[in-house]
Amino acid sequence: MTDKARSMFRRIGLLAAALVAAASLYWFMVGRGPTVEVVHPSRGPVVAAVYATGSVEPVTWARLGPTIRGRIVSYPVHEGSRIAAGDLIAQLDASEPQATVTKLEAELDLRRRALKRIEPLGRRDFATTAAVEQAQSALAQGEADLAVARKRLADLSIRAPFNGTIMRKDFEVGDLPGQDNTLVWLAGDDGLWITADVDEEDIPRLTIGQETLIKADAFPGQAFQAHLDVITPKGDPVEKSYRVRVRLPADTVLKVGMTVEINVITDKRDDVMLVPTAALAEGRLWVVRDGRARLIPVETGVRGTDKAEVRSGVSPDEDIILVPPKVLADGTRVHAVEAAVRAPIPTAPR
Repeated sequence: MTDKARSMFRRIGLLAAALVAAASLYWFMVGRGPTVEVVHPSRGPVVAAVYATGSVEPVTWARLGPTIRGRIVSYPVHEGSRIAAGDLIAQLDASEPQATVTKLEAELDLRRRALKRIEPLGRRDFATTAAVEQAQSALAQGEADLAVARKRLADLSIRAPFNGTIMRKDFEVGDLPGQDNTLVWLAGDDGLWITADVDEEDIPRLTIGQETLIKADAFPGQAFQAHLDVITPKGDPVEKSYRVRVRLPADTVLKVGMTVEINVITDKRDDVMLVPTAALAEGRLWVVRDGRARLIPVETGVRGTDKAEVRSGVSPDEDIILVPPKVLADGTRVHAVEAAVRAPIPTAPR
């Protein structure tokens, strides 16, 4: 056989091998369809919850500061100290207002004496009615001026409006705070709660008293229980949210100012059939039956973050497509493989 013939046969052999490889690849890629990961339904508990972030606040609290500018001359409280209603928080310099009050008290005393002398004279017509009225007016004006001065003097003594604990103190003796400054943050004795904003679409699912799970970065791995206490009737039309408050138990370890995550439990079931929530699409599931993808309707129940309850429509040994391809059509041939082992999908709220 000539070299030319050998070369021709070699080319024919290579072409045949390429055709066989192409046919095999076509069957592998197209004939048996795309590869999909499948999982089986499981049984267990499932929880539906409304998630939000918030912060810990006192139920009753106040930011106390001056109503007029003045230098601090006494500041007897400390952070963490207990105080009673009426206790002095801070004393601002009152030397000038005190002098004004003393002066006005003396002037008022003179006006009272003047009126006391002229009134009998008016009754005996030894003084005109105008003179008597002028003395009465001067006394009334003096009393009003003194009331204003005493109020200004009292405002320089900043006192606690209720029993509580000093949470924060921001100035020291000698400082000159203004009217927009806060001297102390005072927390009342009626406990703590969490204030959070919830999306308006979730508000219809909430009712007072619902169990709430709380997580805080300060206590990793721990979940605290509380109950929903307040749903603010008016929402924020800009943020499209409503403010809610979760009452904390008296022995809580959470502290004022901590940022927390809350899950308000809206529904829960025990020992039910579960499928991955991500596999559900408008009340339907993709499953593999006889090597083909089928889109079937199912009756769902409680839907959690990662798993959802299915009440009917699938069997316990059903092959559920975990992540259906976007172009998947009902009846398409597919190659099903068991999904890789992953960490258990949590059924509790995040």
